Amino acid sequence: IVQASLSTPMLSKNDIKIIKSLQNKKYRKTYGLFTVEGEKNVVELLQAGKAVERLLVSEDFASRYHMLIRERGILTEEVSENVLGELGHLE
Repeated sequence: IVQASLSTPMLSKNDIKIIKSLQNKKYRKTYGLFTVEGEKNVVELLQAGKAVERLLVSEDFASRYHMLIRERGILTEEVSENVLGELGHLE
């Protein structure tokens, strides 16, 4: 369970627009951001101690990795699997 203090408000339309735009190299350079998808990749990123601006997670991921997320003090937001699927570009 992710503690409320680590949560952020619901995704805005602008957040969704920016996240989707990061699939394009031009916008990754513009914003200086990129996305990491998939459980294995995200866990490796968290364990490596890299800077994370925001973490969108499913309820399942949040419950399995709550200690790792909490240790890092990363802003998280639980979203549905459907939302994650719409935002990502992996199958």
